[in-house]
Amino acid sequence: MSGLTIDHGGAISVDPDALRDVARRVDAVACRFDDAHSAIMRAHRIIVDTPGLSAHVDTVGLWASGQHVSRLHSECRETASSTLLMADAYEYVELRAEAEMLAQTDPSTAQRLLRRADRLAASDDRIQAMADEVIAQWRAERFEGLTGNLVTPALYDEVFRTVAMVGVVSGLGKVLPGETLRGKADPVSVSPVTTSSPTGAPSGLAGAFGRMPTTAGAQVAVEKYSFADGTTKFVAYLEGTQSVGWGGKEPWDSKSNLQLYTGQRSASYQSTLDALRAAGAEPGDEVDVVAHSQSGMVAAHLAMESEFDVQMQITAGEPGRADPRRRSDHHPAASHERPGLGAGRRRVTRGHRVGRQRHHLDGSEPE
Repeated sequence: MSGLTIDHGGAISVDPDALRDVARRVDAVACRFDDAHSAIMRAHRIIVDTPGLSAHVDTVGLWASGQHVSRLHSECRETASSTLLMADAYEYVELRAEAEMLAQTDPSTAQRLLRRADRLAASDDRIQAMADEVIAQWRAERFEGLTGNLVTPALYDEVFRTVAMVGVVSGLGKVLPGETLRGKADPVSVSPVTTSSPTGAPSGLAGAFGRMPTTAGAQVAVEKYSFADGTTKFVAYLEGTQSVGWGGKEPWDSKSNLQLYTGQRSASYQSTLDALRAAGAEPGDEVDVVAHSQSGMVAAHLAMESEFDVQMQITAGEPGRADPRRRSDHHPAASHERPGLGAGRRRVTRGHRVGRQRHHLDGSEPE
């Protein structure tokens, strides 16, 4: 298995090696059924060839049992063969997905992965056809989960179904080289709500997304890593859309979503900048970003235009993507470990609650 695992929203949600292990186990069961069939047939021959013995044994039922066990043997062998083919198809897609991801940042490794994929496909003509079916099924079902909201199903379902289709058809949300956000964001206020000291850096994709803010009302968590040589690094964990409202106190709402889709500076983007600064990040500091949904676009713009040095993005369910040829690598649902990140002597996580400020025409203070 390669180092990339695509989980939710991708064409792959299984481990090919795990499938191969299942196939080997099923094949072992098939061998036991074959042994059982041979034993039943031997017993049937002995009974039939022994004078008078068949009068005391249901030889017809015994023969039928042997045939049933034979069918089970055939089904297990077919299942094992199909499972191995499925494992190859999933690995083929996975290799090509990782190669595409690395095409800009590590072309030699990408070419090596493509050669592995080509050799795998050449081993069985069915592999590529099955891989195409896997991807086609993903494309047909990728928006499942956007609908079915229990609170405001009519509004929520139509809004998110429309937004998803607009993003796919129009390409809005993709961050091109040199592209920066336009305009001025709505005023926001940032306040820390909790401080903690994690025992270490997250390991893998699940660990990274497990660091998302959990305190009620917090949309951003920032970890600061302090090293013995005096350097610091930051990791920002950004929640996705929190409200289907428009321009209310919640910065991660539909208004911010649309603004980012259309290249405008949003309250969610401004909130992220302010939260990083509040956590002590200064211009030029290295910042890694773990983001979900709307915040995938926020992460792309942090890498493309912010004063911070964004070395890595891990995003899930993001509607847009950055061109990886400039300042950032886009790793869709990829698992990464940061070398040396766990070596920080002091790790502090701060969760931040962010809200829009409302300015009144009479000049009164914001709420």
